[in-house]
Amino acid sequence: MASIEAITFHEASSGFPSAWAIAFEGSDILLVDALCEPDRLVFSMSLGDVSPDQRLEMYETVLRVNAWLAMQTEAVGGVVLSGQQIMLKGHLRVAGLDLDALRQTVLDIQGAAHAWRYFLQTRHMPEENVVLDQWLERV
Repeated sequence: MASIEAITFHEASSGFPSAWAIAFEGSDILLVDALCEPDRLVFSMSLGDVSPDQRLEMYETVLRVNAWLAMQTEAVGGVVLSGQQIMLKGHLRVAGLDLDALRQTVLDIQGAAHAWRYFLQTRHMPEENVVLDQWLERV
């Protein structure tokens, strides 16, 4: 994929699974852990920090989004709060995985991360002041 700048592989050690860190243009970093039982890849991407005064609002937003995702037949992830970070998480079973499905999953996660960041930056703006981000127009 042209937007990937670097991929780093980390061998499994000390109870940690094998993992990859994928760096994209523009500073996005996607972490991919290879987990067993069942065999799956777990994707994680940071969406940014949540300030203490925004935590309640973010908890409510994350709960609503995850409840909506739970009703979707294709959903394989969600949004979580981890310490001060809001994280986009996803997973994909390894059985039957092909290169096209893996590529599409990576693109979907990167697109969702951009959409979330845009939402986080504009959520307090009046609707008429929100302009669609150029990256989102391409998605």
